[in-house]
Amino acid sequence: MTIKVAVQDGSEGRDTGLVVVDLGNGGAEVYMQPASLDNTWWETTLTSRPGDLTLSPMKLAAIAAEVAVASDL
Repeated sequence: MTIKVAVQDGSEGRDTGLVVVDLGNGGAEVYMQPASLDNTWWETTLTSRPGDLTLSPMKLAAIAAEVAVASDL
């Protein structure tokens, strides 16, 4: 799992605060950004996968732990 903050300039040169979490156990990424520039709520986008993902209980728990870390950000 990697977490990075992408530098993005929004209107008037303001940083829009895009956070990207690469789910190492899920083969997808989670993007988080403020719902709007003056909003304290963040919205989250989970990227699509090219196909189905079949997981053991341990892998599912690992993905759940990664998503929990992302939600704590």
